[in-house]
Amino acid sequence: MAKAASSSAPSGDAPSWGLAFLRLYVGWVLMSAGYAKVVADTGAAFVTAQSSRIAASPNWYRWFGEDVVLANPGVFAFLIQWGELVGGVLLFLGALTRPVGIAVAFMMLNFYFCGPVGQQGYVLLMLVCALVCAISRAGHRMGLDGWVGESLPRAVTW
Repeated sequence: MAKAASSSAPSGDAPSWGLAFLRLYVGWVLMSAGYAKVVADTGAAFVTAQSSRIAASPNWYRWFGEDVVLANPGVFAFLIQWGELVGGVLLFLGALTRPVGIAVAFMMLNFYFCGPVGQQGYVLLMLVCALVCAISRAGHRMGLDGWVGESLPRAVTW
């Protein structure tokens, strides 16, 4: 005799618990780093200090670093601080995991080319973990994505 499915059973499209814990870890790391930058009021000097890294980056990235990032160091300092803090909080809570995971991966790609020397391996690992969280819908298990997904338009949460 077939056993009836329980309504409390996780849905078949929910990610594994391992991915949920990965999301919690990535969120915690980003939230902690962002909070430290906000409290320390990391400013434009942090961004301009990376000018030598930007100058040494590949040609296809260098134009962005020189013409956009270094031309607006205050804006990018703000984006770094609050992108890490808010992105970390949202990943930790499992809210908007897909768009936030992609945004964090993009931020980590930029850090790979213009971030502090010696952290490229760590940044690459965070980039991959953020993409895994986004692709796997890691906020659907032990996160707010199930509730947010019902409340927001599909274009936002896909």
